[in-house]
Amino acid sequence: VHWNYIDFLCGNSDPCNTKGSEKLAVEHAKHKLLTFYYVVGILEQWDDTLNLFEKMMPNVYRDVQKVWHSKKVQDRRASTKTVNAVKMSNFSREYFQNGPLKYEWDLYSFARVLFNQRLSRLGL
Repeated sequence: VHWNYIDFLCGNSDPCNTKGSEKLAVEHAKHKLLTFYYVVGILEQWDDTLNLFEKMMPNVYRDVQKVWHSKKVQDRRASTKTVNAVKMSNFSREYFQNGPLKYEWDLYSFARVLFNQRLSRLGL
């Protein structure tokens, strides 16, 4: 089964479900990010994400950093970490960002800019 963030954020309606219209689907997904999502976090900026969630939704995320950095959570995290992972080369990264994952990268980059703008606006 093929699944990606474009599919997830775009939805099931046209142009989201039309093969060959990835560019339109990305634009639709970007519009949805701007219009319908209260906040979207960025995994590569996990601590920033938790700080933003706590700032925006304090009743739900109060003291989330204390929980995240607790020994229990960090021990669990360490026990599930990938060992001996091989880093992707810059050549491979550029190939995927400009080739097969071009539209995914476009959407991710857009979401990351939105995220960082919100961090800045909220003084985080």
